[in-house]
Amino acid sequence: MIRIKATQSNWTEVRRTLDMLSLDPARRRRLLMRLGRMVVAQGQRNIKEQKTVDGAQFAPRSRRSDKRGPMLKRLMRSKWAKVRMINGFASEVFFLRGVGYVARKHQEGGDEEYRRERHAKLFAADEQTPGRAYFGRKCSERQATELVRCGFRDRESGRRRPVKWIMENVTVGQAVEYLKATKESWVVKVPARPFLGISEAQRRRMIDVLYAGIDAKFRAKDHGDLLG
Repeated sequence: MIRIKATQSNWTEVRRTLDMLSLDPARRRRLLMRLGRMVVAQGQRNIKEQKTVDGAQFAPRSRRSDKRGPMLKRLMRSKWAKVRMINGFASEVFFLRGVGYVARKHQEGGDEEYRRERHAKLFAADEQTPGRAYFGRKCSERQATELVRCGFRDRESGRRRPVKWIMENVTVGQAVEYLKATKESWVVKVPARPFLGISEAQRRRMIDVLYAGIDAKFRAKDHGDLLG
């Protein structure tokens, strides 16, 4: 499981503030968990508006991508993004299952290595054998998607083609031959799209508001005025 810190702010300062306010452990936990949920809400808004923590627009998708529409729109769903306590003095946002890998990849950016054998495994042995019925069958959606990620180009025009076009025009045999001709491995640069985090000013304001209502019922959506 891969974690992403809820905020880059100095939690030592938060600890001093909480100590000064003399909160009992139960209320301290309540305040920090609510603060974490507000960070999740801010991340959801950032993704909805396709902006980073600093307010800049997300870096665009690679030209190889066949995807359209908003990026990361499913990432901050409540079933994936969770909040938990750490040592009784901090909370953090984390992601379940493999979603954390995707979140970290876009949060921090970096290089991602692709290997040819990974894509070759998309085809069964029969599909890679000339003369078999499968060899002349059109590519499945999953196979076509992986070809797009490999930078597939139409031989006649030299143009990159979308998934739908590949599914309609490229056979399994052609796909297998294309993959055999690709490099053993290659690196794809993923630009950073930091969507998760809050500013220092936000953190201070959230703590003030959440502390004032520490004994009241809480719903993050009722505090939209605290979001950037």
